[in-house]
Amino acid sequence: MKEQSEKWDQALRSVVGHFSQGSEDEPAENLPHILEKSTWEKADQEKPRQFLLMTGPSGVGKGTIGRGLESQGVVRVPRIITRSRRPGEPENEYHFVSQAEYDELLQQGKLLCPTDRSTSATSCGGIEKDVILSAIKEKKPFYIDGGAGTARQIKKEPELQDVDFSVVFILPPTFKEMVRRLTNRTGQEKELLSKAGDEGRTMDPEVLAKRLEIAITHLRESSETTDFFVVNDEADRAAQRILSLFNVKGK
Repeated sequence: MKEQSEKWDQALRSVVGHFSQGSEDEPAENLPHILEKSTWEKADQEKPRQFLLMTGPSGVGKGTIGRGLESQGVVRVPRIITRSRRPGEPENEYHFVSQAEYDELLQQGKLLCPTDRSTSATSCGGIEKDVILSAIKEKKPFYIDGGAGTARQIKKEPELQDVDFSVVFILPPTFKEMVRRLTNRTGQEKELLSKAGDEGRTMDPEVLAKRLEIAITHLRESSETTDFFVVNDEADRAAQRILSLFNVKGK
């Protein structure tokens, strides 16, 4: 993990340097909060956002923060996906569809951020355009949980250029904490798969290492698309900060 920890630190310093020049030499433990502070200080927080794209690597707690947003009336718009629901996976985590249904939506131009099939080996996904546009028309606050690719694509989506929205990147307080959460998460997945009699798909150290490499790449590329960084050192605090972008106050 030492090599990956060093890569994470380098990526974090690079992103901090992009948003807050002169702060990249601060101690590593200070960098996440420096990054959060710098993006929120420079942003226009007076204009309510119509929706948010919440992004960040696996293990940073996007799901927990999302549930906090939902408890305050912010709607989650799930991505559609062509794979089957996994053991223990919540029914509303994704909108599960067949490949034929996906292909029809794609051909009709009803998908935002569709999967690039040349890079997807297992399943296809995307966001239903009608669901997004309907929520915008009804002025319902909502959020989308997506990865780095979704953030890049949605920023370029022609039909959203006149819509007020922001990309929020969730940061772990430390690399060590992200590893702890990921390890705990993979352990939970392993237990669920085992109970379902699907032990052949359990996690191993290589999977964990791959997820960490993806997290490092995601962070490194975040300066291209991110409007706000939020450190998830405490989920309620993170959710309250994000709620302010909608001008929604927690109960």
